Formats: sequence, structure tokens, C-alpha cells
Amino acid sequence: MQPIEQKHGLKSKNHPFPDLGVAKGWAETPFWLLLSGESRRQRLGVKKEASGEIILGTPGPQGVRISLGVKDQLAAFKNLEMQGTRVRPRALSTTIFARLLLSDAFIHGIGGAKYDEVTDQMIQNFYQVTPPAFMVVSATARLNLIKNFETESSVKVANQIARDIWWNPQRHAPAKPDSQWDTLIVQRQKLLQLACNTHSERKERYQKLRANLDGLRVWVKTDYQQEVEKAKHLQGQFKVQQQLQSRDYSFILHSEQKLKSLFKPFL
Repeated sequence: MQPIEQKHGLKSKNHPFPDLGVAKGWAETPFWLLLSGESRRQRLGVKKEASGEIILGTPGPQGVRISLGVKDQLAAFKNLEMQGTRVRPRALSTTIFARLLLSDAFIHGIGGAKYDEVTDQMIQNFYQVTPPAFMVVSATARLNLIKNFETESSVKVANQIARDIWWNPQRHAPAKPDSQWDTLIVQRQKLLQLACNTHSERKERYQKLRANLDGLRVWVKTDYQQEVEKAKHLQGQFKVQQQLQSRDYSFILHSEQKLKSLFKPFL
């Protein structure tokens, strides 16, 4: 994998998949070993002794040992299945065999296609053949679990209204204002029109405007809190909507009829 990692600038040794290991005469293979009566699979290793004997199994003192003997090793390997010992390809080798031997056209999703850019190079390097082309197909089917859609713009508007009530309460008169509200509005207008020529005058006007703002906020506090809660609710609904509208749900959650109507135009 090292040349491929260097070519594609991959830093992780486990991405897209790790190198096969070699230790104490054992070479890891791209296959799984499943023993008779067991459901847990193990990485299959192979070891060739000086006598020519080939041993399958797993490294380590407690590892599995299956001898294929010195002669008729292919026949011995074929007999493993009859004895209940199964050898199965791992993901990479499954893809390689499917592309080279089983399929006329191999179809990938977006994620798998990225892996097969690497698989192409492995086929060419190991088998010395030009890898067959593959197709990349992607489609989006949503579960349609939402009836009333909240948009990102509606969340933005709700936040803007709440902010405007807090910083510009004079624009949001209460339902039943009295003379105190009117007095605060007139006072604010006068302060904004007041000419200030010195720093101390500007500072004094600022302090009076802040006091005026605090007085107006008392009148719109309930409206402000309601808009804040509304904005939070819309934001929560929008997040849930994004999750429910995800294209990542398994195809088994969709009806057969829906999937047929999605795929039929492309067949």
C-alpha cells in the first residue's frame, strides 16, 4: 500500500485499508478463516515450511494450524469445505474477483468508487492486466417523514426578529402602550437628535441612550422571550428535518414501489 498511499497523499496506514502483515514466517492473506461450528471469523495466514509443507491458520502460540501437506495441496484445500472449514474473501479480494471474473459491469456508489481507484492499481500491479472499467451510480431517495418543512431562512428570520426586538425595542410597540412608553420614545428621539461636540457629551448621551434602551426593553421583554423560544424551536425542527431527510438511510426502509419508480428510468 505504501506506493499508493504516497501517490494519493494518504497519511493513515489504515486508510483505505492496512497492509497485509508478515511475521515469523506467516504471511497474512486477504481472506477470512471460519472454523467448523464457529461464527467468529479470523484473518487467514499462510506459512510454507522448508519441507514444502503449507500451513493455513493464524499466527501466535494459540493460533489455528491446518496443514495442506506437501503433495496434492490444492485437493487438500478443496477438501476443507467438506470438513466444515471455510475460507472466504475479505472486502478487497471480493471486489477484485467480482470485477475480474464474475461481472460484465461493476456498479459502485460514491464511497466504493474511491476505494476502487486504489483497487485498479492493485489489479494492474498484481495480475498484470488492465483493470475493467466500473460505473459510479448514486441516487437519492428520501423517507418523506416531514409534512411541514422549516427552511434555514425561516430560522434566520426568527433570530433576526428576536435580535431586533432586543436592540431596537422602539420598533416593536406593545399592544397597549401607555404614557410611560410614549415618554421613553420621545426621549430617545431627542437624544438621537442631540448634537454632541465633545467626548464627555457623547459619553453622557451614550449612557442616557443605554438607560433609555433598558427602559424600553421592559415593555418588550415578553415578546423578545417568545421570539427567542420560537427561534430555538425552529432551529430544533430544522435539525431534525435535516436528519430525517438524509439520503443515508438503508434502502430496506423504502417501499418496493418507490424504489422501482426511482430505478426504472435508468434500466
